[in-house]
Amino acid sequence: MGEPKIGVGWSLAGPVISVSDVLALFRRQLQVGPFVIISDLAEGMALDTAARHHEGSRPHLWPVHLGPYQQWIFKRTPKKGGFWIISCDNELALDSGSQRKNRAYVEMREPNESRTQRWRLREVPRRPGSWMIESVNDTRVLDVTEKPTTGTSPWMFDSGGWPQQRFKLVQSKGANSTWITASK
Repeated sequence: MGEPKIGVGWSLAGPVISVSDVLALFRRQLQVGPFVIISDLAEGMALDTAARHHEGSRPHLWPVHLGPYQQWIFKRTPKKGGFWIISCDNELALDSGSQRKNRAYVEMREPNESRTQRWRLREVPRRPGSWMIESVNDTRVLDVTEKPTTGTSPWMFDSGGWPQQRFKLVQSKGANSTWITASK
């Protein structure tokens, strides 16, 4: 596989980066980000820590503001396969939980080597720039209700490629952000 080709352009949303193989960028680095994780279904809402700093607290969706509560680092875990998704605000990792059932809420916990904290990105077919965030633990994916509102907490659900399971990754640099998309 060759080096990923990166192109820069503009859209109504601002600057756009096209990456021929965004996952190749992840394979070459131990840590990437920070990113803002924006719901495809709830446009304009991002995964947010809600300024919570305690073990077991739940993130929620909140209007995009690009502040530290919405910035997440993807960091390679010591065990092969996947990344931690760690909040820049509270340094807690997203955890899919051990329940292995649909509608089990995602929590934030101290990073550990558990499979419940390891995640993979899967590009949504025919939706360049949309990603499903899949748990290494059981292949369920991050999901929001079909009608999310401000404050909705994400949960885990069987993968179906539905709009409520699609997210965009926006590389955050304070007030400047870059959309990460894969080009075909």
